[in-house]
Amino acid sequence: VTEKFTRKHTMSDGERFQSLDNEWIDVTEKFKSAAGKLDLGELLHSGTFSLFSAMSATELMEPKTDMGMASALALTAIQGPEDALKRGLQVDGFSGTQVVGLMDDLLAMLASWLTGFSLAQTVFTCVYLHDPSMVKNDTLQAFLVLYLKLCAHIKDTCIRQACAIEEEDFNSSSLGFTFADSVPVSKAIERVAAQITQLSAHDGWSDEEKGIISTRLQFLSLLVQALQQMDDPKNVQKSQRLMQQVRECFAKLAPTISMGTTLATAEGQARPFEPLMNAHLLQMSMRTITTLTREQMVEFFQHELECLDAAAQLPSCHTSLACLLEYFHFFSRRNPGLLSRCKIHGLLRPNDLVLGRVQMADLIREAIDAFSAPICLQAGQPPEIKDVGLAFCGLAAVLFFKVFEILCHNHGRQRRKFGKLLMDLNQLQSEANGIDLHFKPLEEARTPEVSSAALGSWVLTVSVDVCTRYLLQGFHLRLYRTFECTAVFWYLERLYRWCNVTCREALARAKTVAEVEAVLSKKMQKKGGKKKKAKDIKASVEARVCDLQGAMFRGYLTLLCACEAEGRVSFPNFEFTTEEIMYNHRFALFRSLDTPAYNEHATFVSHKKELLQVKKAYSAAVSNFEQAQKLIEDCIETQLTISHSLKEELVTLQKVAKMNAFISNLAMGGRFPDVSKPITLDQSIHPYFPVIKLQ
Repeated sequence: VTEKFTRKHTMSDGERFQSLDNEWIDVTEKFKSAAGKLDLGELLHSGTFSLFSAMSATELMEPKTDMGMASALALTAIQGPEDALKRGLQVDGFSGTQVVGLMDDLLAMLASWLTGFSLAQTVFTCVYLHDPSMVKNDTLQAFLVLYLKLCAHIKDTCIRQACAIEEEDFNSSSLGFTFADSVPVSKAIERVAAQITQLSAHDGWSDEEKGIISTRLQFLSLLVQALQQMDDPKNVQKSQRLMQQVRECFAKLAPTISMGTTLATAEGQARPFEPLMNAHLLQMSMRTITTLTREQMVEFFQHELECLDAAAQLPSCHTSLACLLEYFHFFSRRNPGLLSRCKIHGLLRPNDLVLGRVQMADLIREAIDAFSAPICLQAGQPPEIKDVGLAFCGLAAVLFFKVFEILCHNHGRQRRKFGKLLMDLNQLQSEANGIDLHFKPLEEARTPEVSSAALGSWVLTVSVDVCTRYLLQGFHLRLYRTFECTAVFWYLERLYRWCNVTCREALARAKTVAEVEAVLSKKMQKKGGKKKKAKDIKASVEARVCDLQGAMFRGYLTLLCACEAEGRVSFPNFEFTTEEIMYNHRFALFRSLDTPAYNEHATFVSHKKELLQVKKAYSAAVSNFEQAQKLIEDCIETQLTISHSLKEELVTLQKVAKMNAFISNLAMGGRFPDVSKPITLDQSIHPYFPVIKLQ
């Protein structure tokens, strides 16, 4: 068999074709005999045969997935606009409700395309879009042309220029389709505006139908203009105003989707939407898909327009590293769609400047100076010292652009990319430690009573934040089983300890540096120099949020340990793995960091044994959650500069902490006697911090 197979593949195409009739032999018995000698799971691989070859030869015998199968529907599908016209496609004499239905179906196809399907399966299943000039109705034709220009703008400008898409998000291939390339966008917008004014003269439609059609024309026109204005950071106010108008227009559109009707077609007559029209272009995917309905389209656009409006507000954000990170984190929490994620990424870095205003390295320099005030970033230092600090800020700027880019991806990709970012953070940590060691004599001479690891402590807080977000994303993606949550919250609490110690050292250092500068300022004033304004060093909002998160982590840890001690947490039968292997798998990426150090499973087990006392653990859980509530109240009352998004976050966390404290208090009093019923984690209030419910 091997000799014949090899000889056959060394022939030319002509020789192989001529020898097809006399070279086929029955190898079934030999194949079964050879296959019987393979162990379970063992595969055969040779120079002329591989697993890919075997899978490619498999006949699925299903028309939707096996391109070798020709179904009756595929054979009778419309082959193009000319074929559709021959089969009686309606191009004129549309009623008002039919026009409304076509517009709504096209918007549904646009939404389906933006959820990840290809143009051939969604937008260009509409026969009219292949040649809008075939439509004799001027209003519908103007809508079709502007619709194509919107698709082109989304594909070429909004999405392709952003680095926030993955293969599961968007199919960028245009498959040779055209998008009314001969018509400029401005001309298409003017044409739609003209049709809006001429609708009153249309005799065949009622006034109500004219109003509904006008709303759809306005929505499409405003959406195109808003997306165009968002590309230019100078048009901030105009883009924000247009996005508000788009949302108001869609609010009028949504209640009227039931007014649209579908074109009635006779048997054999071409329809406006032909799902299998482009099946020949889909060689490696399913021929047909289930597109969004009109009701689902409304839900999609309501959410996406809200996220686009939030993205348009980004240029109004205060230009500081902490504020921008906070804005992007809360924007990501909205579960934005592809279009809004790409838009906010484009708004962040026009012309390689953050919001078109300042260099990222300058923002990082300000953040490090406010955090730990390293000597290499202080004014008045020699150029050779300042150049080292500025070079470090340049390295950190590259990494933070990656962080912002990661926050523009979907949540699954965010978690994976945060894990890979840890290696870059470890390199930056090594660089920071080297600089701190180099300037240690100068730092000790200036502030001998505090730590000299100024840059290293700042990078450590960034590393801890990335590790924390990596673990919390697992809750958002529902990756953890209930028995794993104890280890996750224990690890989060250990990360909080690193962050807490580092922030306190940095705060003490910043206060000491401020005092030294105040003394020097007084001496300069006595000599006739200009007095510098003294810095008011206080604990930052981020440090207070870190404290309350630490209290929440301790509360979850103690509550879960109490539930585990009572038998409310069920463990699987570890037949092919162990708890230690699962632990090491969950936290394996943290081994790439030198600081914070990796916490071994043995450490977790020994610490957990100390907490497996029911009454004591429940009491500690109540205390920790009540402490978190108090920290939240203090943060809201004392921090006047807190953002609206962060205030909403704190209010939500306060609600979660109050409910968990209440449940822990009831459990401590024996109000849940049936320990056979397992606990449940309710993430409906907060995606990262669940409410633990006992039965």
